[in-house]
Amino acid sequence: MNAPSFLDDLAIQSLSRDTAPEPLRATMKPAEVYPVDCLGGILGAAVNAIHETTKAPLALCCQSVLAAASLAVQAHFDVELPWGEIKPLSLFLLTVAESGERKSGVDDLVLGAAKAQERADMESYQTDAKAHTLATQAWEAAADAARKAAAAGKKGMATAADVKTLLNGLES
Repeated sequence: MNAPSFLDDLAIQSLSRDTAPEPLRATMKPAEVYPVDCLGGILGAAVNAIHETTKAPLALCCQSVLAAASLAVQAHFDVELPWGEIKPLSLFLLTVAESGERKSGVDDLVLGAAKAQERADMESYQTDAKAHTLATQAWEAAADAARKAAAAGKKGMATAADVKTLLNGLES
């Protein structure tokens, strides 16, 4: 079966072009310079110092510093939107970078103190949790002993008030 002649003409025209094929993906324009000056004196200076120290991309340093600042204040402040709604002062950030651009190095530097505090808090919690578990077990053992003592004192017929009186004695 022969193709119509217009398809032959179209194929000849496309083959005769001297133009390069079009790329499958759109070309990306170069990224704009991150507006570090908008971060103010404290955060901006921190970003510049980290950038100079690590030689990581400036935008990556800015994002890490903004994430750390958000983490530091979100437990203490909320933001009131223009229509009166109160929302947490939080940022949700995603870093996309090539391997080797020092994402982890910058985050470790910026969030090092926060990570150390989290470790200290976790150790303190684990110590407190163990102490609480032991105290609960001791109280339950004493409560069982108080129930048995109340039952023995009433020849096996202890009332709820008797047990409550003995348990109240445990709390003091």
